[in-house]
Amino acid sequence: MLTGKLESFGLIDVLSLIKKDRKSCILTVEYSDENSLYVVVYFKDGDPLFIRFLKKSFMVYLDLDFDSILKKEGLTKQDLLKILVERMQVLLSLKKGGFSITSGFVKLPTDIKPELNTEKLIMALSRSLSKEEVDKKINDDKMVFEKTEEAMSIAERSSLTDWEKDVLRMIDGAKTLSEIESKVLLEEMLRRTITNPEELKEEVKLAFRRAVYGFLNADIVKQKLRIKKQDNVFDRILQLLDLRAQKKLEV
Repeated sequence: MLTGKLESFGLIDVLSLIKKDRKSCILTVEYSDENSLYVVVYFKDGDPLFIRFLKKSFMVYLDLDFDSILKKEGLTKQDLLKILVERMQVLLSLKKGGFSITSGFVKLPTDIKPELNTEKLIMALSRSLSKEEVDKKINDDKMVFEKTEEAMSIAERSSLTDWEKDVLRMIDGAKTLSEIESKVLLEEMLRRTITNPEELKEEVKLAFRRAVYGFLNADIVKQKLRIKKQDNVFDRILQLLDLRAQKKLEV
């Protein structure tokens, strides 16, 4: 079991972890309102299958078979997508509270595939991240990102906006975050009527970095590590010999 707090490990990061490991698991998140205290999300192979609300966390462990869960809820397998969509907004609104990820104890149906993929949720969450949340990961103008091997297929599943698709096309493994950001800003300046340049700059910067944050968590891009250039040993020897020769001439 993995546990944590959404205040320090955001929902978008939790979803990214579940998707990358293609986990069949249960995500339980504390949620307080008049009726329920916990949001419980059942994942199959990394994608959400069903959401239910429970008043006590231990009640998650009372059902070992998914069919019995549906029976308790008065639902059929045909209701899964409808209920998932209806209850998803509650999950996506969560910003704080404890969470746990538990694997392996519920028998999930083999004849059902999730109809909503986690990458879509990750991108949806990224569009409303605060500057402080974005800065936790995207905080260096010199960062360089490159597309992953499955970037195009994941992007297709993620329902990117046209603007996000344009941003993704600019990520090439060579340009820095700052360089791409400047290009995006220029295009926005040419497209809009500008009344407050500084405000536009901050708006575009946040939108751009939200998109990159989403790409990173959806595994569409990855950070390209900087390779420190090593000194050429032969060049160093020549420099030392040259320095010694100069000292002899000075003597």
